[in-house]
Amino acid sequence: MLCGACSSKPQVVTVTDTVYIRPPEYLLKPCAKTAPPASGTNWDLLQFAIGLGLDLDACNERIGLIKEWSAQ
Repeated sequence: MLCGACSSKPQVVTVTDTVYIRPPEYLLKPCAKTAPPASGTNWDLLQFAIGLGLDLDACNERIGLIKEWSAQ
C-alpha cells in the first residue's frame, strides 16, 4: 500500500522578492543653474541666456541617460 501524501505531485510555491534598483548617483545630482548677472547690460543678459540654455541642455542629456539606464 502506498502512502497517499507521497504519491501526489509536490506543490509548487512561487515567492516574489521585489528589489529596487536606483539609478547611479551621478545621474541624480541636481542640475546646475547659472547665476543671474550682477549688472544688467545687454551683453551680461545675453551671456546669462546662453548659460541658461547650456544648463537646460545638460539636464536634458542627463534625463536621456536616465532613460537609457532604465531601459536596460
